[in-house]
Amino acid sequence: MSDNSNVETRRKRIKDFIPSNARWLLTDLLGIDKTFTEDDLTRDEMQYLKDNLSNIISRGSFVNDQTVAIKPGGTYDSAMMGESNLLNLVKKSYDPRLSLRTALGNATLDLSGGQAVIKDKYDFEVEPSMYKDASLRDILTENSGLSAYDLISAVAGKFGSDAREGEGKPVSINLGTLEDLGLTQEVLKRLISEQSTALLEPMVLDLSELDFPKKGKKLRKRNLTRSKIDRAKARRDVLEGNIID
Repeated sequence: MSDNSNVETRRKRIKDFIPSNARWLLTDLLGIDKTFTEDDLTRDEMQYLKDNLSNIISRGSFVNDQTVAIKPGGTYDSAMMGESNLLNLVKKSYDPRLSLRTALGNATLDLSGGQAVIKDKYDFEVEPSMYKDASLRDILTENSGLSAYDLISAVAGKFGSDAREGEGKPVSINLGTLEDLGLTQEVLKRLISEQSTALLEPMVLDLSELDFPKKGKKLRKRNLTRSKIDRAKARRDVLEGNIID
């Protein structure tokens, strides 16, 4: 094995030892000019994306037949974002799904050109406006009650990319050819069709245990077929107590 191959192998081992969410955050905080690619993922993270690509597409929204709006790591989950212990947060980052949840956000999957490419802009801020003008000392002393995740977010809000200003590190992750990933035209057509059909499927709301004191009546279970907009309205009505017997 050549010396170059040995160096590359060692680099891969180091990269796989540190989850992408930690490495990407550090890169952003140091102000390093970089585009994150598939080479910046651990082998487990890359494999997770490939193995779950069909599910990722199904949970997304087709912009057209070649572009899908996705959240590769899923939506908000207290497993990471509600974690108060820093050591536990580090341990959880070795789960590729949880690591990607805090590395990739509202991304797009570009299927043009026969390749599946995830595109995003990386930043780690939750409330940058709260911390941008604060000193590091203020962040560490005046926010002692913050959870581990929120504290990291506060530091990122001070020193990292500002999403409000359009800042952030470009992300372009090539997962491979559509054929190798099993995304044939037939499969894509089925995913598009299933996603369109899902918007019109009956939605069952189990309201039997809910009780609103103002009306004094329990809500019944109802089978509601709604468009995406009507579903949102239905959920709002339930919260406001407007669907009453």
